[in-house]
Amino acid sequence: MLTAAAALLLLMPAYGSGVPAGARTASAPFGERETLPLVASERVVFFGFEGDFTGDGDLKLAGLLEEEFQLPVLGTAIRAHSTRDRLVFAVRTSEDVKKLDRSLNRGLKKKGYKAEPLHVTALSLLDRSSGSALSRDMRNVERDESKVWASAVRPGNRLIWVFHEPRMSASKVLDAVRDAGVRCSYHHMEVELTAQQNADLAALRDLAGEKLDLLRASEQDGRLLLDLYLRDVDSFLALQRGRRTVPCPDVLDFLDEVPAGRLQWQVTLDIEGNPLTP
Repeated sequence: MLTAAAALLLLMPAYGSGVPAGARTASAPFGERETLPLVASERVVFFGFEGDFTGDGDLKLAGLLEEEFQLPVLGTAIRAHSTRDRLVFAVRTSEDVKKLDRSLNRGLKKKGYKAEPLHVTALSLLDRSSGSALSRDMRNVERDESKVWASAVRPGNRLIWVFHEPRMSASKVLDAVRDAGVRCSYHHMEVELTAQQNADLAALRDLAGEKLDLLRASEQDGRLLLDLYLRDVDSFLALQRGRRTVPCPDVLDFLDEVPAGRLQWQVTLDIEGNPLTP
């Protein structure tokens, strides 16, 4: 289990298919991509916590989650810009989120904390802005929209990850951030899927348009290319590579609905700029 201090970031050993584990492919907009087997028994979910986080309060809570709840914490706390009383942790779990929410709140209430399962929406910046300016703008968003708990600002990757309550839609998130003066649009991320056996990629391409939140789907050189929006996301697949966990958009539910889902798949995706990157 990762400790709070050692938890850095995230993907898994490959099948014997000729693509080695962690093989790097052509550069991506964020600078680095990796190919890994699409296998996950756990998910990355985000919880907002409310309480006293002065001093090293974030490390105290992380330790509590790991030691008392056996809940691995990934990366460091994402703090709210508008208050010291809220932060967000990514955790790795196989448990149902609703059950986990009830368990956390029962155990944390007497310790002075409140937990809230969150969704995340990724926004692409349309112009260059400094981190300090973006933090100021997101502070205003949080003050105006109590359902926004925190945001991870990545000016180098021209991205903002907004962590919000499930009852706040991605469209409302986008409007709120734009109203704060940030020029942005929904972020989308290309994921490549390759099967080790023959698969009807044309049929999968057509089904993907019905089942996934897509900008586009296509096939190329034996690969299924899915350009996915990352909006109102409730969880990511937790792909593991050694001690590192990589969040991958959930395409397993889609594959499980078709015969080709029984095949062995590999996924190639960006590993920089994700919501766990410090």
